[in-house]
Amino acid sequence: MKSRRGRILGIIIIMIFLPILIINTLLIVKSYLNPNEAPNVFGFKPFIVLSGSMEPTIKTGDIVIIKNCDKDKLKTGDIIAYKSGKSIITHRIDSVIEEDGEKKFITKGDNNNAEDKNPVSISSVEGIFIRRIPKIRKFCYVFTNNNGCSYIYFNSIYFVYDYRYNSKK
Repeated sequence: MKSRRGRILGIIIIMIFLPILIINTLLIVKSYLNPNEAPNVFGFKPFIVLSGSMEPTIKTGDIVIIKNCDKDKLKTGDIIAYKSGKSIITHRIDSVIEEDGEKKFITKGDNNNAEDKNPVSISSVEGIFIRRIPKIRKFCYVFTNNNGCSYIYFNSIYFVYDYRYNSKK
């Protein structure tokens, strides 16, 4: 009975960690191939929120999922992610302006008192916010920590090996 439960547990763990491992591998490879672009999987880009500027809508430590979109259709009230130097910022569009014949966005964090200093050009927009995954910061830390990442990687390999080896008996 224990070996049956072990196999079921192994299958469940493989079903959870294998897609995570594949998605992370794709994101890592894409970030090395195109270091000036935010990596995506099927048009979706995950970002970890590092500040409280969008609270209570988006909290520090949440992961936001950003989707590629038609940037010309963005409007006041949409939450977007955009490049600012080497950072990606997720803020709400406060207003849309036209500057030098180009459409730009004035953005503001929900928790900020003032609008952002510089208008955001369409070319800087990474995409539109579609979902947040709350309170995942500590879990993600494991993947950025060398010991934690190695632990998960080698345990995933062990579970795959153990499942395949024990299923033949």
